[in-house]
Amino acid sequence: KKWQPRYFVVKDGFLFYYKAEEEAPSLEIVRNCSLQGAIPLRDMVHEEASDMHTKVQYYFKAYPKATPKDSKVYRVNSSEAMQQWIAALDDAGQYAPTAS
Repeated sequence: KKWQPRYFVVKDGFLFYYKAEEEAPSLEIVRNCSLQGAIPLRDMVHEEASDMHTKVQYYFKAYPKATPKDSKVYRVNSSEAMQQWIAALDDAGQYAPTAS
C-alpha cells in the first residue's frame, strides 16, 4: 500500500481527517470544509505498532474493541509524536458521545 498524507483534527470524540492542513477548518468553524472522513473514538484501542518501526518513522494502530481486524495504521516521525497521538486519542475516546 502507498501511504497517503493526511491532516488530522481530534474534536468532540472524533478523529477528523483532511487531505491537507489548509483544507481543515479552524477549530471554531466546521462547516463548508473538505472533510475526507471522521472516525468515532469511543470504544477504540490505540496502540504502538512496534513491529513496523524504522529508524525515522514510527507507527501506531487504532481499531474497534469489538473488531480488532478492522485496524487502521498511522505513521509519524518520532516516538514522542506517536505517544502524544495515542494519549490524545485515548483521552478523546473517553469523552466521545455514545451512540443513541
